Amino acid sequence: MEQKLMQLGDFRKLYDAHMGNHFPPDELKPFYIMERAVKEGKYFPYGYYEDGELKAYTCLIKTGDFFLLDYFAVMEQGRGKGTGSRILDILKGHLTDRESVLLEVEEPLAEDERELDLQKRRIQFYLRNGARYTELKARVFGVPYRILSFGRERMREKAQEAMEVLYHSILNDEMYRRNVCFALDKQN
Repeated sequence: MEQKLMQLGDFRKLYDAHMGNHFPPDELKPFYIMERAVKEGKYFPYGYYEDGELKAYTCLIKTGDFFLLDYFAVMEQGRGKGTGSRILDILKGHLTDRESVLLEVEEPLAEDERELDLQKRRIQFYLRNGARYTELKARVFGVPYRILSFGRERMREKAQEAMEVLYHSILNDEMYRRNVCFALDKQN
């Protein structure tokens, strides 16, 4: 599987054609926010290809030694075949000893039984692939998340600070203040 940084035009095509199908509207940022961050060198949309065909994509925010896995999706034809686990292995394989990837995973609170099951399975997928719980929860644009991490062991203590820096790097102060909040949860 080949990992390639997408050009902005290709990222826009992906956003228009697929991201709206892969993520609920309340979880999908407006493209202009991501576009600005790409131009500023803070946002990295990657495609994962086999035989020239897009199999999956990730979008990462980076600041310092921290990445936020902002979006991660496997194209429909690659689901259930280990593609997602292979992508996470590629991501983890690129980390230095100092770096960490933080993941926002939807809090399993859905009222619909099928959606609740899907939310729980997403968390289990990341845990099976080596993610660890931090003690941090978030509410971003109204959506509740648990924050998980890959990378260095002592991430629990740094998770909130890292998330604040990551979001401040792509949102203006007013948008951040109105739409992003974090809380520690000592139960995990």
